[in-house]
Amino acid sequence: MELDASIEAHLAKIEGVASVAIRKFAATRIGDGGPIPPEITRFFAWQAARTPGWMDVEQHWINDGAVGQTPK
Repeated sequence: MELDASIEAHLAKIEGVASVAIRKFAATRIGDGGPIPPEITRFFAWQAARTPGWMDVEQHWINDGAVGQTPK
């Protein structure tokens, strides 16, 4: 990632690569595709990290230093 690139530009690259991998993976027959490609799991991880629920957990960790604990 370039130092002057925005996070949205970085995420757009991840989404673009994932879209190609999803199309290829979806076109394979069940049992013939092997494991889920890393491009897809990377995309899922970034999506999960951007959800309000996950952001609440991160904010809790930042505010309270309670790593490993979820907010009540």
